[in-house]
Amino acid sequence: MSAVLLGGNRFVECRSILAYRGNPVLHVDVDPLHVELVTPENLPSHRAVRVSRQERSPEKDIRVVATSESLAIFWREYALVVATRFDADTAHLKLDLRPLGINIYDDFAGLHIGTNLFSGNEVSHAAVAINLGD
Repeated sequence: MSAVLLGGNRFVECRSILAYRGNPVLHVDVDPLHVELVTPENLPSHRAVRVSRQERSPEKDIRVVATSESLAIFWREYALVVATRFDADTAHLKLDLRPLGINIYDDFAGLHIGTNLFSGNEVSHAAVAINLGD
């Protein structure tokens, strides 16, 4: 059973941690460690990012640094996602999408999504843990 720790929350066996209008935004595989980040195309900042097993876009702005135990996704010089694998079943994630114009990040207080704060929650066996948009 895989778990992802993010902003003081625990996501257990969730296919996507974040989605926007039903479309996956953040997906994490623990073993082997892999992160997919796909932001909406119609952002006001025009800074959409797509990092999956198949592609990285925009190529000139995205950099992925990975080892067997950690993975980071950078947009220009900003770290958007940093994932560290604790063991075969658990990964810790740091997330900051503010450089893309998306007010989603985590810190010591929890996971911030807009003006909402999520901390101390456990979501288990969900197709999408947090679905944003209408």
